[in-house]
Amino acid sequence: MSSPSRVAHTTDILHVIFSHISDGKDLTSLLRTSPLFFERAPRQPVDDHWANWDKLPSLPAVETVIIHPADRNARKQGGPDWTLPDNALIEWLCPTATRLHISTPCVTPGATVGDPMPDLPDVETLVVKANAGEIEELHHVVGKLYFCWNDGHVERPDCSNIKAVHILLWGDLVYPEAKLQSSDWGKDCVDELAITELTLETNAKLKSNLFYDLCEIAERLGTRDNLRLSLYNADTVLERLSKWTKCRKVDDMKTWVERAFGEVFGMPEEGAECQVFWQTGLEFYEAFGDVSARDETEEWYHSAVLTPSPNLVSLRARLAAKTKFAADTFVGLTEREAERTLANLSSN
Repeated sequence: MSSPSRVAHTTDILHVIFSHISDGKDLTSLLRTSPLFFERAPRQPVDDHWANWDKLPSLPAVETVIIHPADRNARKQGGPDWTLPDNALIEWLCPTATRLHISTPCVTPGATVGDPMPDLPDVETLVVKANAGEIEELHHVVGKLYFCWNDGHVERPDCSNIKAVHILLWGDLVYPEAKLQSSDWGKDCVDELAITELTLETNAKLKSNLFYDLCEIAERLGTRDNLRLSLYNADTVLERLSKWTKCRKVDDMKTWVERAFGEVFGMPEEGAECQVFWQTGLEFYEAFGDVSARDETEEWYHSAVLTPSPNLVSLRARLAAKTKFAADTFVGLTEREAERTLANLSSN
């Protein structure tokens, strides 16, 4: 091994050099990259681990395909998203899978949007975890499933044998990190304005479009014959939305969703009501467990919104009694933050 190789790879050295160029445009900086002193960087090695994947044997024993969500905290500047497996590879290896689990975001933010899911002809059950702030990606998923007319004929959708769709809607409440880290929240007196701002940040994703999006998604899924649609945590989200926007009652919104799902082909309202199943977020996790990874955002929602500890519930109730704000106002506070806030209020 040459002496330079023991220190760093050529590409690493070039990275340092190129970073240095941006600091100045003097002649010395430019000479440091002169081909008189440095050879061109070699071609990047290509990982051929999946080369000729279409010649690999399929895996007929695989019944469930789980596609983990993309990293919502990452960012790409266009181009394809190589962080998740290619759909063609999944379709080749798992042609007889009967269950598919996907989550939003389906692609890394900023990447070129491709097909959100593979077309697996034997899949009968689709399970989706959809963040309320990424409802457009759920639209993209559902858009691959509904029958549509094209040049006078019905166009076949992907995963044409799906008989049941399970959707968990979460992320309508978010951790108010910016507010809790601000100086005014840490002061001795937490006033009404600070609590109102805390509510606004926690409810940042509670917008009226959630209801309209849910109706449109239900309508598109309603084009599938004999499809069972189970919505988890969605009625609770709609209830919060009703209280927050004061536009519609939650029962009216649920009725609209049921009608959108059942009346696409003129199904009577009674039929629509028996086709949409409203279930809790906890029932989703009990039914499907942690089949896909939970990032810190979902982990917070699960522990703070779906399964808060008895002590945290008690602290929220005491804060509500002390401030006359609803207990849900303080859903963004951890136990330690709630205890400190309660102590500040009690000392005034």
